[in-house]
Amino acid sequence: MSAPYRILVFLSAERLEALSKELRAVSEDLFAGLRALSVPVAEEQKDRLLSLYPTAKCDSATTRTVELLPRSAKDRLFSLIVASGRTDVLEDFLSDHP
Repeated sequence: MSAPYRILVFLSAERLEALSKELRAVSEDLFAGLRALSVPVAEEQKDRLLSLYPTAKCDSATTRTVELLPRSAKDRLFSLIVASGRTDVLEDFLSDHP
């Protein structure tokens, strides 16, 4: 079963270069050449994120994405993705924030 939500980590040209071939292959072409990786988010993880980052929002009606996370959070997610070679890194991210 897939996660009910996701976080989109947008990829600049520099970030795209840093990815392995496998991760480049799973990146999504959203529009006009803008690419992103999709980090799966479970319901409990979404609730934890929203409590950690009060400015974040969850679009549960249309895109089913967690949005408006601080840049530092998105940068950390990207670092975890590159280091692990996978996109399901949210539990690793949250373990840094007990």
